[in-house]
Order: sequence, then structure tokens, then C-alpha cells
Amino acid sequence: MKENFLIIGAGKSGLSVAKFLKKKNITPKIIDTRPKKELHSVKNLINQDIEYETDLKIFQFKDFNKIYISPGINPILIGNYKDKILTELDLFLNETTKPIISITGTNGKSTVISYLYQIFKKHNLNTPIGGNFGMPMLDLLDKTDETDFFLLELSSFQLEFFSGKKAHHQSKVFAAFLNFSQDHLDRHGCVKNYLAAKSTISKMTLKDDYYFFNLENKETNLLTQAEKVSFKQNKNDPTKVNEKVSKLIAETVLKNFNIPMRKKNFQMEELKFRNQIVKVNSKLTVINDSKSTNPNSTDFSIKKLKKKNSILIIGGKKKGCTFNKLFIPNIIKRVYVFGDDYKSIAEEINFKNVFVNENLKEVIADIFNYLKKRDSHSNWQILFSPGCASFDQFKDYEDRGRLFDQYIIENSCK
Repeated sequence: MKENFLIIGAGKSGLSVAKFLKKKNITPKIIDTRPKKELHSVKNLINQDIEYETDLKIFQFKDFNKIYISPGINPILIGNYKDKILTELDLFLNETTKPIISITGTNGKSTVISYLYQIFKKHNLNTPIGGNFGMPMLDLLDKTDETDFFLLELSSFQLEFFSGKKAHHQSKVFAAFLNFSQDHLDRHGCVKNYLAAKSTISKMTLKDDYYFFNLENKETNLLTQAEKVSFKQNKNDPTKVNEKVSKLIAETVLKNFNIPMRKKNFQMEELKFRNQIVKVNSKLTVINDSKSTNPNSTDFSIKKLKKKNSILIIGGKKKGCTFNKLFIPNIIKRVYVFGDDYKSIAEEINFKNVFVNENLKEVIADIFNYLKKRDSHSNWQILFSPGCASFDQFKDYEDRGRLFDQYIIENSCK
């Protein structure tokens, strides 16, 4: 039967799937509703005779036997044809025999992946990163020859329709479900559906594999044929548990391949825009936590604050989650809310000194004007931990983090 393949979304992942299929002598069709003038990245695909359209009505979903939907696109779009969905993960497992370390969870995925990369690098191992963080996972296949292990960060979007590891798949898998809390309810509709998507991580494992779960998060303790390895989470200090879990996974992987674990106690480098500290002057410290994209992540960052006068900045595009359980301690004197959903967020938080402004740049200016009127002998800290998606006003969380730094610099120089 001839493979008739439709790709919905011409972002990084969609284009990666298209290039992969062309190597398999399968010519897919691509649809992306953005104006053609914005789709500069697909020009090279035209040279490969890949047809793409911007009108959803051009193609009939029933005419395709396989459909790939980019992670950022809601599958509700294809209605009753979800049984035709094929994921990157399905394609990836069909193509490689190298060991795979796959990480999911509501929070901490990128940090753990980053820590694992650093640990393996200390052991002179080549472990390229892909999936939700790093490269599109199918692009990793080009690095197969020089790869020791693949590191995959997997979002609920990437896991949702994964069909599962099959007996003929030869990769040994070390899968971890770090933690679970509300997120992406705008996409999944309810917590139950979000958990079901996340829980698909267990389908990556068979009896010769390993599955890591959180003893204090019952949702992560899933049925699997794999050997189960548990860990505990320190809810008040996620940094410590991320290090602990990373070392536990690394040690298990290395032992499995008879590689001695070297020195365990070395300093881990933190991710960019994950609680990055900027000392503006002797009286003001700024913490850039733009990587925070849900309220639970913001809560972790608040708990890490030092006990001195603080200002909290939150906001952006909500993902179906609420801020009504966000604990705001007495050290926080003001909360500023920005972004598309600033009104609803301000109504949800239980705090009296809330200030709203849709524009982040203006928020920073307001904060510096406020601080100029304070006691010059006081020490202050500003925590920027949005707890929301960034795509309302920014390209991604990194773009948001860079612009935040820029606004801080501009105002501190005045």
C-alpha cells in the first residue's frame, strides 16, 4: 500500500518529519495556515516536490493513511481521524538501535536532561538532545554513528498519540516520569486527559528496560514491564531533587553498560533563564526565571527566594491553569501581572498589592520608579517567574528572557 502522508504544521518538527520521509522515498503533503510569505523555511522543500498549502480545505483527511501533527497544533483539528496519527516517537524508535533516555514530567524536564548531558560528558560520552528541548528528534538520527545514548525530552503533546514500543524495537530505554501537576489544560481539556497523555511514557518500556518514578507523586507510578526505580521529591527544593534524579538515572545507565560512575559531586551548570541571578547593584538582585511556564514552577521559585523585600512578576498566556493556589509569602511586597491574561490572573491570586499592565517593558519601568522612592538602604530582589506560556507576546521563553534582561539593563542605567 502506498504511504499517503499529511503533515500539519511547517514548524521545526514538521519540516524534520518531511525531510525524514523524503529520505524514505515518501513524498508528504504539508499544510500550515500561516501566510506563505511567513513560511520561508519550506522553500527548500518545494525543490523536493513537496506540496504545501495554507488552506485547510485543500486536503481531505480521509484521503491520507498517515497524519503527523506538529506538537503546537491541537489534534481536535482533524476530528474523527485521530487513528491516522503517527508520532515522531514512533518513527524514531523504528530507526535506531541506540539506547534512549526519555524524560517527561510537568516540571524539571529540561533541567534533568541538561544535568544528564553534563554527567555523560564528564564520562566522554556523546549524548545528543532532542524532542521538546534541543533538536527535533528525527534530526538526531543523522548523528547516530557518533552517538552513545540519545536524550529525549518528551512533552504531553509528543506522547499523546504514541503507539508504544514494539518487540522488534531494539533500543534499550530508560524512561522517567519526574512529577505531575496541572498544566496544558487549554490543550487537553481536563487533568485526566493531560495525565493520560503524560502516562504514555510507560509505553516506551518493555521488560528489559527501566522506568523511574516519583514516590511522592502517585500519578507517576505506572504499570510497566520494565524494572522500576523510585525516587523521592523534596517539594521545597526542586533543584536538589533534579540533581538527585539525574545522578540516579545516570548511575543506572552507566552501570547497565559496565561504565564506572566517576565523581558524583561536581557543580552542575543551570539552564539559561532558569532562576538566573543578575546582580544589578549592591541593593538589587534580579532573578530571571523565564523558563517558568506554569504556576507550580513559579511556586518552586518563590520558595527559593531569600528572606528580603521582594517583587514578583507573573503573567503571559495561561494554559488552562489557575493561580488561586499560588502561595505569596510576606517577603513579597508587590505582585505585577502582565501579558494577555493579566486580568484573570490578577483576579485569581490572593494578594492585595497587585499591579497590572499588559506590557512587560512598562512593568519593569514601573518597578524601577517604585524602587527609587524606597529606602535607599533596603535590599530588594525582583523575581521574574511568569508561570505562563510566552507566545502571547514573544517567540518563546528564551525570547521573553532576553527581552526581560534588556529591560532591566535599560532601566538600571537611567
